[in-house]
Amino acid sequence: MAGSGERAMVRTEQAEFLGHIRSSIGSGRERTVAPIRFASSEASPRAEAAQGVGRLLDRFLVELSLAGGTGHRVQSPAHAQGALRDLVRASGARRAVMWRHPLLARLDLRAALADTGVACWEVPADVPEGERLTLMATADLGVTAVDYAVADTGSLVLCSRPGQERLVSLLPPIHVALLPPSVLVSGLEALPPLLRRDLEGPGGASNIVFITGPSRTADIELSLTQGVHGPKALHVIAWDEEPGGPEGRDHL
Repeated sequence: MAGSGERAMVRTEQAEFLGHIRSSIGSGRERTVAPIRFASSEASPRAEAAQGVGRLLDRFLVELSLAGGTGHRVQSPAHAQGALRDLVRASGARRAVMWRHPLLARLDLRAALADTGVACWEVPADVPEGERLTLMATADLGVTAVDYAVADTGSLVLCSRPGQERLVSLLPPIHVALLPPSVLVSGLEALPPLLRRDLEGPGGASNIVFITGPSRTADIELSLTQGVHGPKALHVIAWDEEPGGPEGRDHL
């Protein structure tokens, strides 16, 4: 049956895709933390969901640290500005480039950067490519949102769209990513259907980048590069689920 054969082929390709990513992420890195196990609980569904998100974030931050990244856990999105200001002051950054993204606009991160004297540009869509590259290449700091974060590996997944160029996360020496709890997934196995959706349609992502630690990236071609290009420092500002309930995905 053709349908069964096609489904088997998709499953095989998916398994190969995940295996290559898992091998690339794990190369040269000792795993010290066991996979997450969620115990049964008599808590309310909302409390149980919040506990699950908290555990995913705990695990993600541990794995991020093992990969060489730095996590900044704040109480709520309202505290993200303060974390960014502290980070910028410690780094001495003077120029920043930022994604045009609803989450970053809602957090008003441009104001936080202005408070520290940092000149900030959003990725301009109406200027020639050469000028955009110059802005990104001369920035000290690149600020992005995150499409997905994989707790088991400490990896970020970024989908490139207009105003959300992957080079913002690769050219500046410092990459700062803002991580809402709604984008956390436990393992790589959750990604294929999500990425397939992100790639489809006229507004689909032009490419997808996996980031595991500073200067350690794998693109959709599954080629991992270490120590050749990419930021020298990766900082992730993350917060727990807010009391008001789960957030929707910010990029949809």
